[in-house]
Amino acid sequence: MNLLTEWKMKRLRGRLGPTAEFRASLRTRLCEASPERFGRRAYGWRFASAGVCAVVLMLGTGTAVYAYESPDVVEGHPLFAVKSKLEVAETKLAATPEQQASVHVKMLERRVTEAERHVEDTPVREKLLKAAEREMDVSENELDGDHLKDFRKREAIVKRVHDSRDRYERIRHRVEQER
Repeated sequence: MNLLTEWKMKRLRGRLGPTAEFRASLRTRLCEASPERFGRRAYGWRFASAGVCAVVLMLGTGTAVYAYESPDVVEGHPLFAVKSKLEVAETKLAATPEQQASVHVKMLERRVTEAERHVEDTPVREKLLKAAEREMDVSENELDGDHLKDFRKREAIVKRVHDSRDRYERIRHRVEQER
């Protein structure tokens, strides 16, 4: 179609639509026929439900971010399921070997931070230290392979693992002194 024809079709579509008077009379007749379905209150619920959905979405997103980032959310916390599902998703989304290693080191650092935070709570601390050990093993296995080609990234990941191992050893030493 050429531009002139498109312009004429647009104008014609605008004239063929229902008028404002027709729409108003249709709404009135529908409200009289079925007030619970088409009345003012039902019409108002549309806006209220949209507002409620927006609030739930914002609070839900904020809750997930809190659960994911907070070292206070550990096993036994109501938001722990959210955190663990997000971590599993993050692990699955890591495509390259460098990204996978980085994700595991990030989780190692997170477990060590959680253990530092809960160092006084013995049962929680022990679970967190075991989780940190598992993450450390996974991180070291990621580094053992020959699949990390980029030397700079490999060195950065190795440094992060060593720093986390040092922090882990300090916590473990403190636990041993308490016994």
